[in-house]
Amino acid sequence: MPQDPSINIKKCQVAIFPDPLGSIATASITKWIDECVNDHEACQQEDTEFSPTRLLDVGTEDTDVVKLVEPRQKVEYVALSHCWGQSNAFVTTRATMKQMNEGFHLTPDVPKTFRDAVKVSRKFGVRYLWIDSLCIIQGDFADWEREASQMADVYHGAHFTVGATTASDDREGFLKQRKPALWELKVFTSAGKSIHVYLYPQGDKFINPHPLPLDTRGWTLQEQYLSRRMLRFSNYETTWTCQQRRYEELEQESQQLMGWYTITEIAKPLEPYQGDHKWYDMIRDYSGRKLSYDSDRLPALSGLASFVARSRGAQYCAGMSWEDIGYVLSWCAFNGEMHPSREYVAPSWSWASVFASFTFPDRRFVPMAEVKYLDVYLELKGHDFFGQLVGGWLHLQAVTVRLVKPFRLETGQLRYHIEGIDDMFEAVTMFDLGHSHQEVQGIVLMRAGYIRRTEKNGPKKLILDGIIVREAGEDDLSRFRNCKRLPRCENVFQRVGCFDVELTTKEEKLILGNGVQDIVLI
Repeated sequence: MPQDPSINIKKCQVAIFPDPLGSIATASITKWIDECVNDHEACQQEDTEFSPTRLLDVGTEDTDVVKLVEPRQKVEYVALSHCWGQSNAFVTTRATMKQMNEGFHLTPDVPKTFRDAVKVSRKFGVRYLWIDSLCIIQGDFADWEREASQMADVYHGAHFTVGATTASDDREGFLKQRKPALWELKVFTSAGKSIHVYLYPQGDKFINPHPLPLDTRGWTLQEQYLSRRMLRFSNYETTWTCQQRRYEELEQESQQLMGWYTITEIAKPLEPYQGDHKWYDMIRDYSGRKLSYDSDRLPALSGLASFVARSRGAQYCAGMSWEDIGYVLSWCAFNGEMHPSREYVAPSWSWASVFASFTFPDRRFVPMAEVKYLDVYLELKGHDFFGQLVGGWLHLQAVTVRLVKPFRLETGQLRYHIEGIDDMFEAVTMFDLGHSHQEVQGIVLMRAGYIRRTEKNGPKKLILDGIIVREAGEDDLSRFRNCKRLPRCENVFQRVGCFDVELTTKEEKLILGNGVQDIVLI
C-alpha cells in the first residue's frame, strides 16, 4: 500500500523564499532581534566590560577586507558556532598573525562558512565577528587555554550567535538556497475569506532521525547553552532561539521556550536540585557527541562549567559538582561503543574518563549516611581549573563488599554474589568498558528511598547501589604518587563499573556491619 504523502508534508501560511538573506527573510530576522533586544528581560546581558581578546573587523557590506583586531573597549559582536571538519588550513597561527592583522580578502581560499558568517554580521549591522579558529592562536597551548577559559564570556556576551547547523565542514557554508513550497493553495475560510497555504516537504527537518552536523559535535553544545541568542540556518528555514522565545520562519507565532538550550535553567534554577537535573541531562547529550581529540573532553565543557560554578557557587570536580558527588558517582556507561581515552583525561570516578553514553541514578536513591566524602584533589595540566587534567583523587569513607562467583544469565547479563550474605541475592553489574574483572569489590554509596515487597507476605526489600572498584595498577599508582598533594590513605582503587543489589533489611544490616573503610579513588 503506498504511503500517505500527507504525513511528509508541512502545511503553513508562510512562504519560504530561496535566499536565506533575501529581503523578506532579513525583515523577519530583524524583527526577532529587535523584539528580543527590546522586550526580553531574560536575554539581557549583565553589566560587564568583557570583550574578547581578538575579533574580526568585518567592516560593512561595501568593503571586502576583514582584519583581526584587538578591541580596546567593549564592542558589539557576533559569534560563530560551526563544525571545523577538515578545513584546518585557514587559521590564525603565530606565523600568520601579522597577515591576519593587516587584513585578508574574502577570496575562495577563505572557507565558505567564514564568508557566510561575515555576510550575516554585515547584513545585520554588527561590525565585529568572533570565530574560534581565527581569534585563537592555533598551536599555542598557552593562548588556547587562556581563550578556552573565556569561552563562557565570549558566547554569552555575543549580540547573537550564528549556528552553521547543516555544514559538517567549513568549506560547505551554511547560506544555501532553500527549497520552495511544493504547492501553493488558495483556501477559503468559513467566513468567506481567502488565505494562502504553502505545502513543504518535511524531509530532514521533521522526520529525519539523525541530528544536524552542528548538533553532533562536543564543542558546540556549550556554545548553544551559553549563547543568549542563537540564529540557526538550515536547508529549510532559519530559526531564532533566545532565553524566552523560539521563532521559526515556517511559523507565524513564536513559541515559549521550554526544554531548549537555556543556560538559565542550569545556572539559575528556581530550586537547586533542578539545576543538578539539567546539568546531568546536558551531560547525557554531551556524552554522545564527537570530539577530534580525547583531551578536549573537559575543555569542551569548560566555558559552561565555569559559568555554572560561578553562578551557583558550586565546587567543580572533573565534570561533576562536589555538592552532588554522593549521587553522581554512580553514573552508568551503557552503549556498545564504550572505549577508554587514548590519553589521560580524568580520574576513573569521573564519567569523563570513559567515552560512552551515560545514565545517572534514579533520583529516588539517596546517599548512604555511612558514606563520608573527605577530600578531592585535581592536578591541572595548565592553569584552567575547568580544563585539562593530568591526575586526581577522591578520598572517602564507605562500606565495601567483596563481589565473588561471577556468572552470566542467558541474556548475557553479568552478575556477582556478595560475600557474606545468602547467594540468592545477586548483584547486577555493569562494567564501564564492558570488560569484567575477577578480583573486584563494591563500594556501597546509595540506598533506594523506598521499600517494596516482591510477594504479598514476603519480607520487605530495598535496593543498594554503588560502584565496582579494583586495586590500582602500577602505572596509575605512579601517576597518583606524582600528584603535588596526597591523602593519608593506602587503600587506592580505580572505578571499573557500577552495581545494584535488591535484598532484605536483614542482609543490609549484615553488609553495614562490615564497617567503613578509608578509600582513595584515582
